[in-house]
Amino acid sequence: MKITIQNKSFCFTGRAGMKRADLAAIVVSRGGEVHKRVTRATDYLVVGGKDSKRWAYRGFGNKILRARYLKAQGYAVRIVSERDFWKAAAG
Repeated sequence: MKITIQNKSFCFTGRAGMKRADLAAIVVSRGGEVHKRVTRATDYLVVGGKDSKRWAYRGFGNKILRARYLKAQGYAVRIVSERDFWKAAAG
């Protein structure tokens, strides 16, 4: 999956390999923006790669539920893995 950072809006959820403030700094340094909540304007919701008991039982956090709802309403929010985010950040 191709992820573009410049001029895109990001939100982070779950446990990632580094602090969210550091992830946000990477996005901003590459011309993107970061928000604490998933909105209609969110381009990417990045899901942290560390384990979560809730996800192990097929439950989702509020941000994922909101992103899925917005997708169903026709908004272009994409739910991506932390691994895919790192590929985009490296490239």
